[in-house]
Amino acid sequence: MKKSLIYLAILSNTLLLTACGGGSETQPTENRAVLGVSQNSTIMKENLLYSMKKGETIVPITSEPKVAIETNLVTGQTTAKLLSGSAKIVVLN
Repeated sequence: MKKSLIYLAILSNTLLLTACGGGSETQPTENRAVLGVSQNSTIMKENLLYSMKKGETIVPITSEPKVAIETNLVTGQTTAKLLSGSAKIVVLN
């Protein structure tokens, strides 16, 4: 069960960082997200759109949450919507 959560967090981070352009610190950023190193986090509510910024990632709270992530290719703005389960947006330091 824990392995599934870790794999889901890594997959979510990879998708988010790919959508946001990432950076040269991809691996260390993913490791910090899995460990939950953060000062700021926002608990996501279902069916609300959240504007994602560089340095933010989505971390599951419950097993296998479903999140829709969209990036506007013209503006580069990324949004996320929690479809089911529980997750939080974490600002990585």
